[in-house]
Amino acid sequence: MRAIHLTDGHGPEALTLVELPDPVPGPGGVVVRMRAASLNNRDLLLIDGTYAPFRRPFIPLSDGAGEVVATGAGVARVAPGAREASFDLTLAMRRVVTLRAASAGSSEDLEGLVRALASGNLRPPVDQVMPWTEVRAAVARMRERRHVGKIVLRFGAA
Repeated sequence: MRAIHLTDGHGPEALTLVELPDPVPGPGGVVVRMRAASLNNRDLLLIDGTYAPFRRPFIPLSDGAGEVVATGAGVARVAPGAREASFDLTLAMRRVVTLRAASAGSSEDLEGLVRALASGNLRPPVDQVMPWTEVRAAVARMRERRHVGKIVLRFGAA
């Protein structure tokens, strides 16, 4: 799989595009194929080294959306093909939490949000969508503080 790693140092120049082995879910685990991730202020703090320290290298993005592609033994709430939205990638990467599903209040709240987004009646404000390979430019744009809404990194063909 391709990923964005924060390696040694700080700032956008410390972001590296890497190839990693495809993950395999263990018991209770879920593998999600990322479709998009949005940058937020916490990501800037992580990249600048002013947030809580993480063992490097790690994936610095905090929010993402994708599709479940594999589940480990004992997983019953999601199945391959399920669409997952807005979860904390940094906690999952640190293994502080076990990612089982998206969290947005109650399950009914999340289902209502997904229905509203799918119907086109609710759209989060998006300033710009960029290929994930342009993560350094996306971080620079966020630092300029001229954006209105999310700066989204799109995964896929790049």
